[in-house]
Amino acid sequence: MKRFLSGENALHVLDYERASEVIKTASSIGIGVCYCRHKMEHIGNNCTAPMEICMTFNGSADSLTRHGIAKKIEVSEGIDLYKKQGF
Repeated sequence: MKRFLSGENALHVLDYERASEVIKTASSIGIGVCYCRHKMEHIGNNCTAPMEICMTFNGSADSLTRHGIAKKIEVSEGIDLYKKQGF
């Protein structure tokens, strides 16, 4: 049985301008290990892409950085990381 995300939970891919705006206007930004890449590493199917790339924002970033799961970064670092991913 296939399941799909409802419209309210659908994934939206943002263009560069919108994604950059999210980074620039966030009250807090955290950077952490990519869950997908980390999982693939454990089963021997990892890629060569950077592991420390997943960004969280605002309250989620505050919580993850407070608990040592993510590292707090500045807006300029977030923009640089985003650009390095080829977007």
